[in-house]
Amino acid sequence: QPRTFEACLCNQHCPRPATTTPMFRNLAKYKDWLLSRRLVGTDNRGNKYYVQYMGQGLPEKRYSEYSDTTPTFGADTVPTEWWAWLHHRRASPPTPAELGLAAAKRAALDANVARLAAEERKERLRAAVGG
Repeated sequence: QPRTFEACLCNQHCPRPATTTPMFRNLAKYKDWLLSRRLVGTDNRGNKYYVQYMGQGLPEKRYSEYSDTTPTFGADTVPTEWWAWLHHRRASPPTPAELGLAAAKRAALDANVARLAAEERKERLRAAVGG
C-alpha cells in the first residue's frame, strides 16, 4: 500500500506535504508580492500609485490602480506628472505642491485657449460679414 499524505491537495499518492504543492508555492509568491508593494501617492481622480520591489538586482515596478470613478481608460486618465513617474521619466513621484502648480498652469492654459478661440471666432465673423 503506497503511503498517502492527507494534507496533499492533488488527491494522489504524493510524496510531498501540502505546503510544497504548486498552489501553495504560488500563494507564497502572491503574499510576498503584496508585502513588497508600497503606496506612493494618489491623484485628484482617486487613482492610487504603487511601487513594488522586485528583488535584488531587478528594477522596481511602478503601477497604478484606477479608482471606481474613472469612467474610461484613455490618455487623460493619468495626469502627466504621474505618467512621467510611472514610465521612469522622473526618479521621484510628484509632490502635492507640484500637482497643485501643474493644475494651476493647466487652468491658465485652458483660459488662454478659450480667450484665443473667442477672438478667432470674432475675426472670422468680421471677415464673413465683410467688415
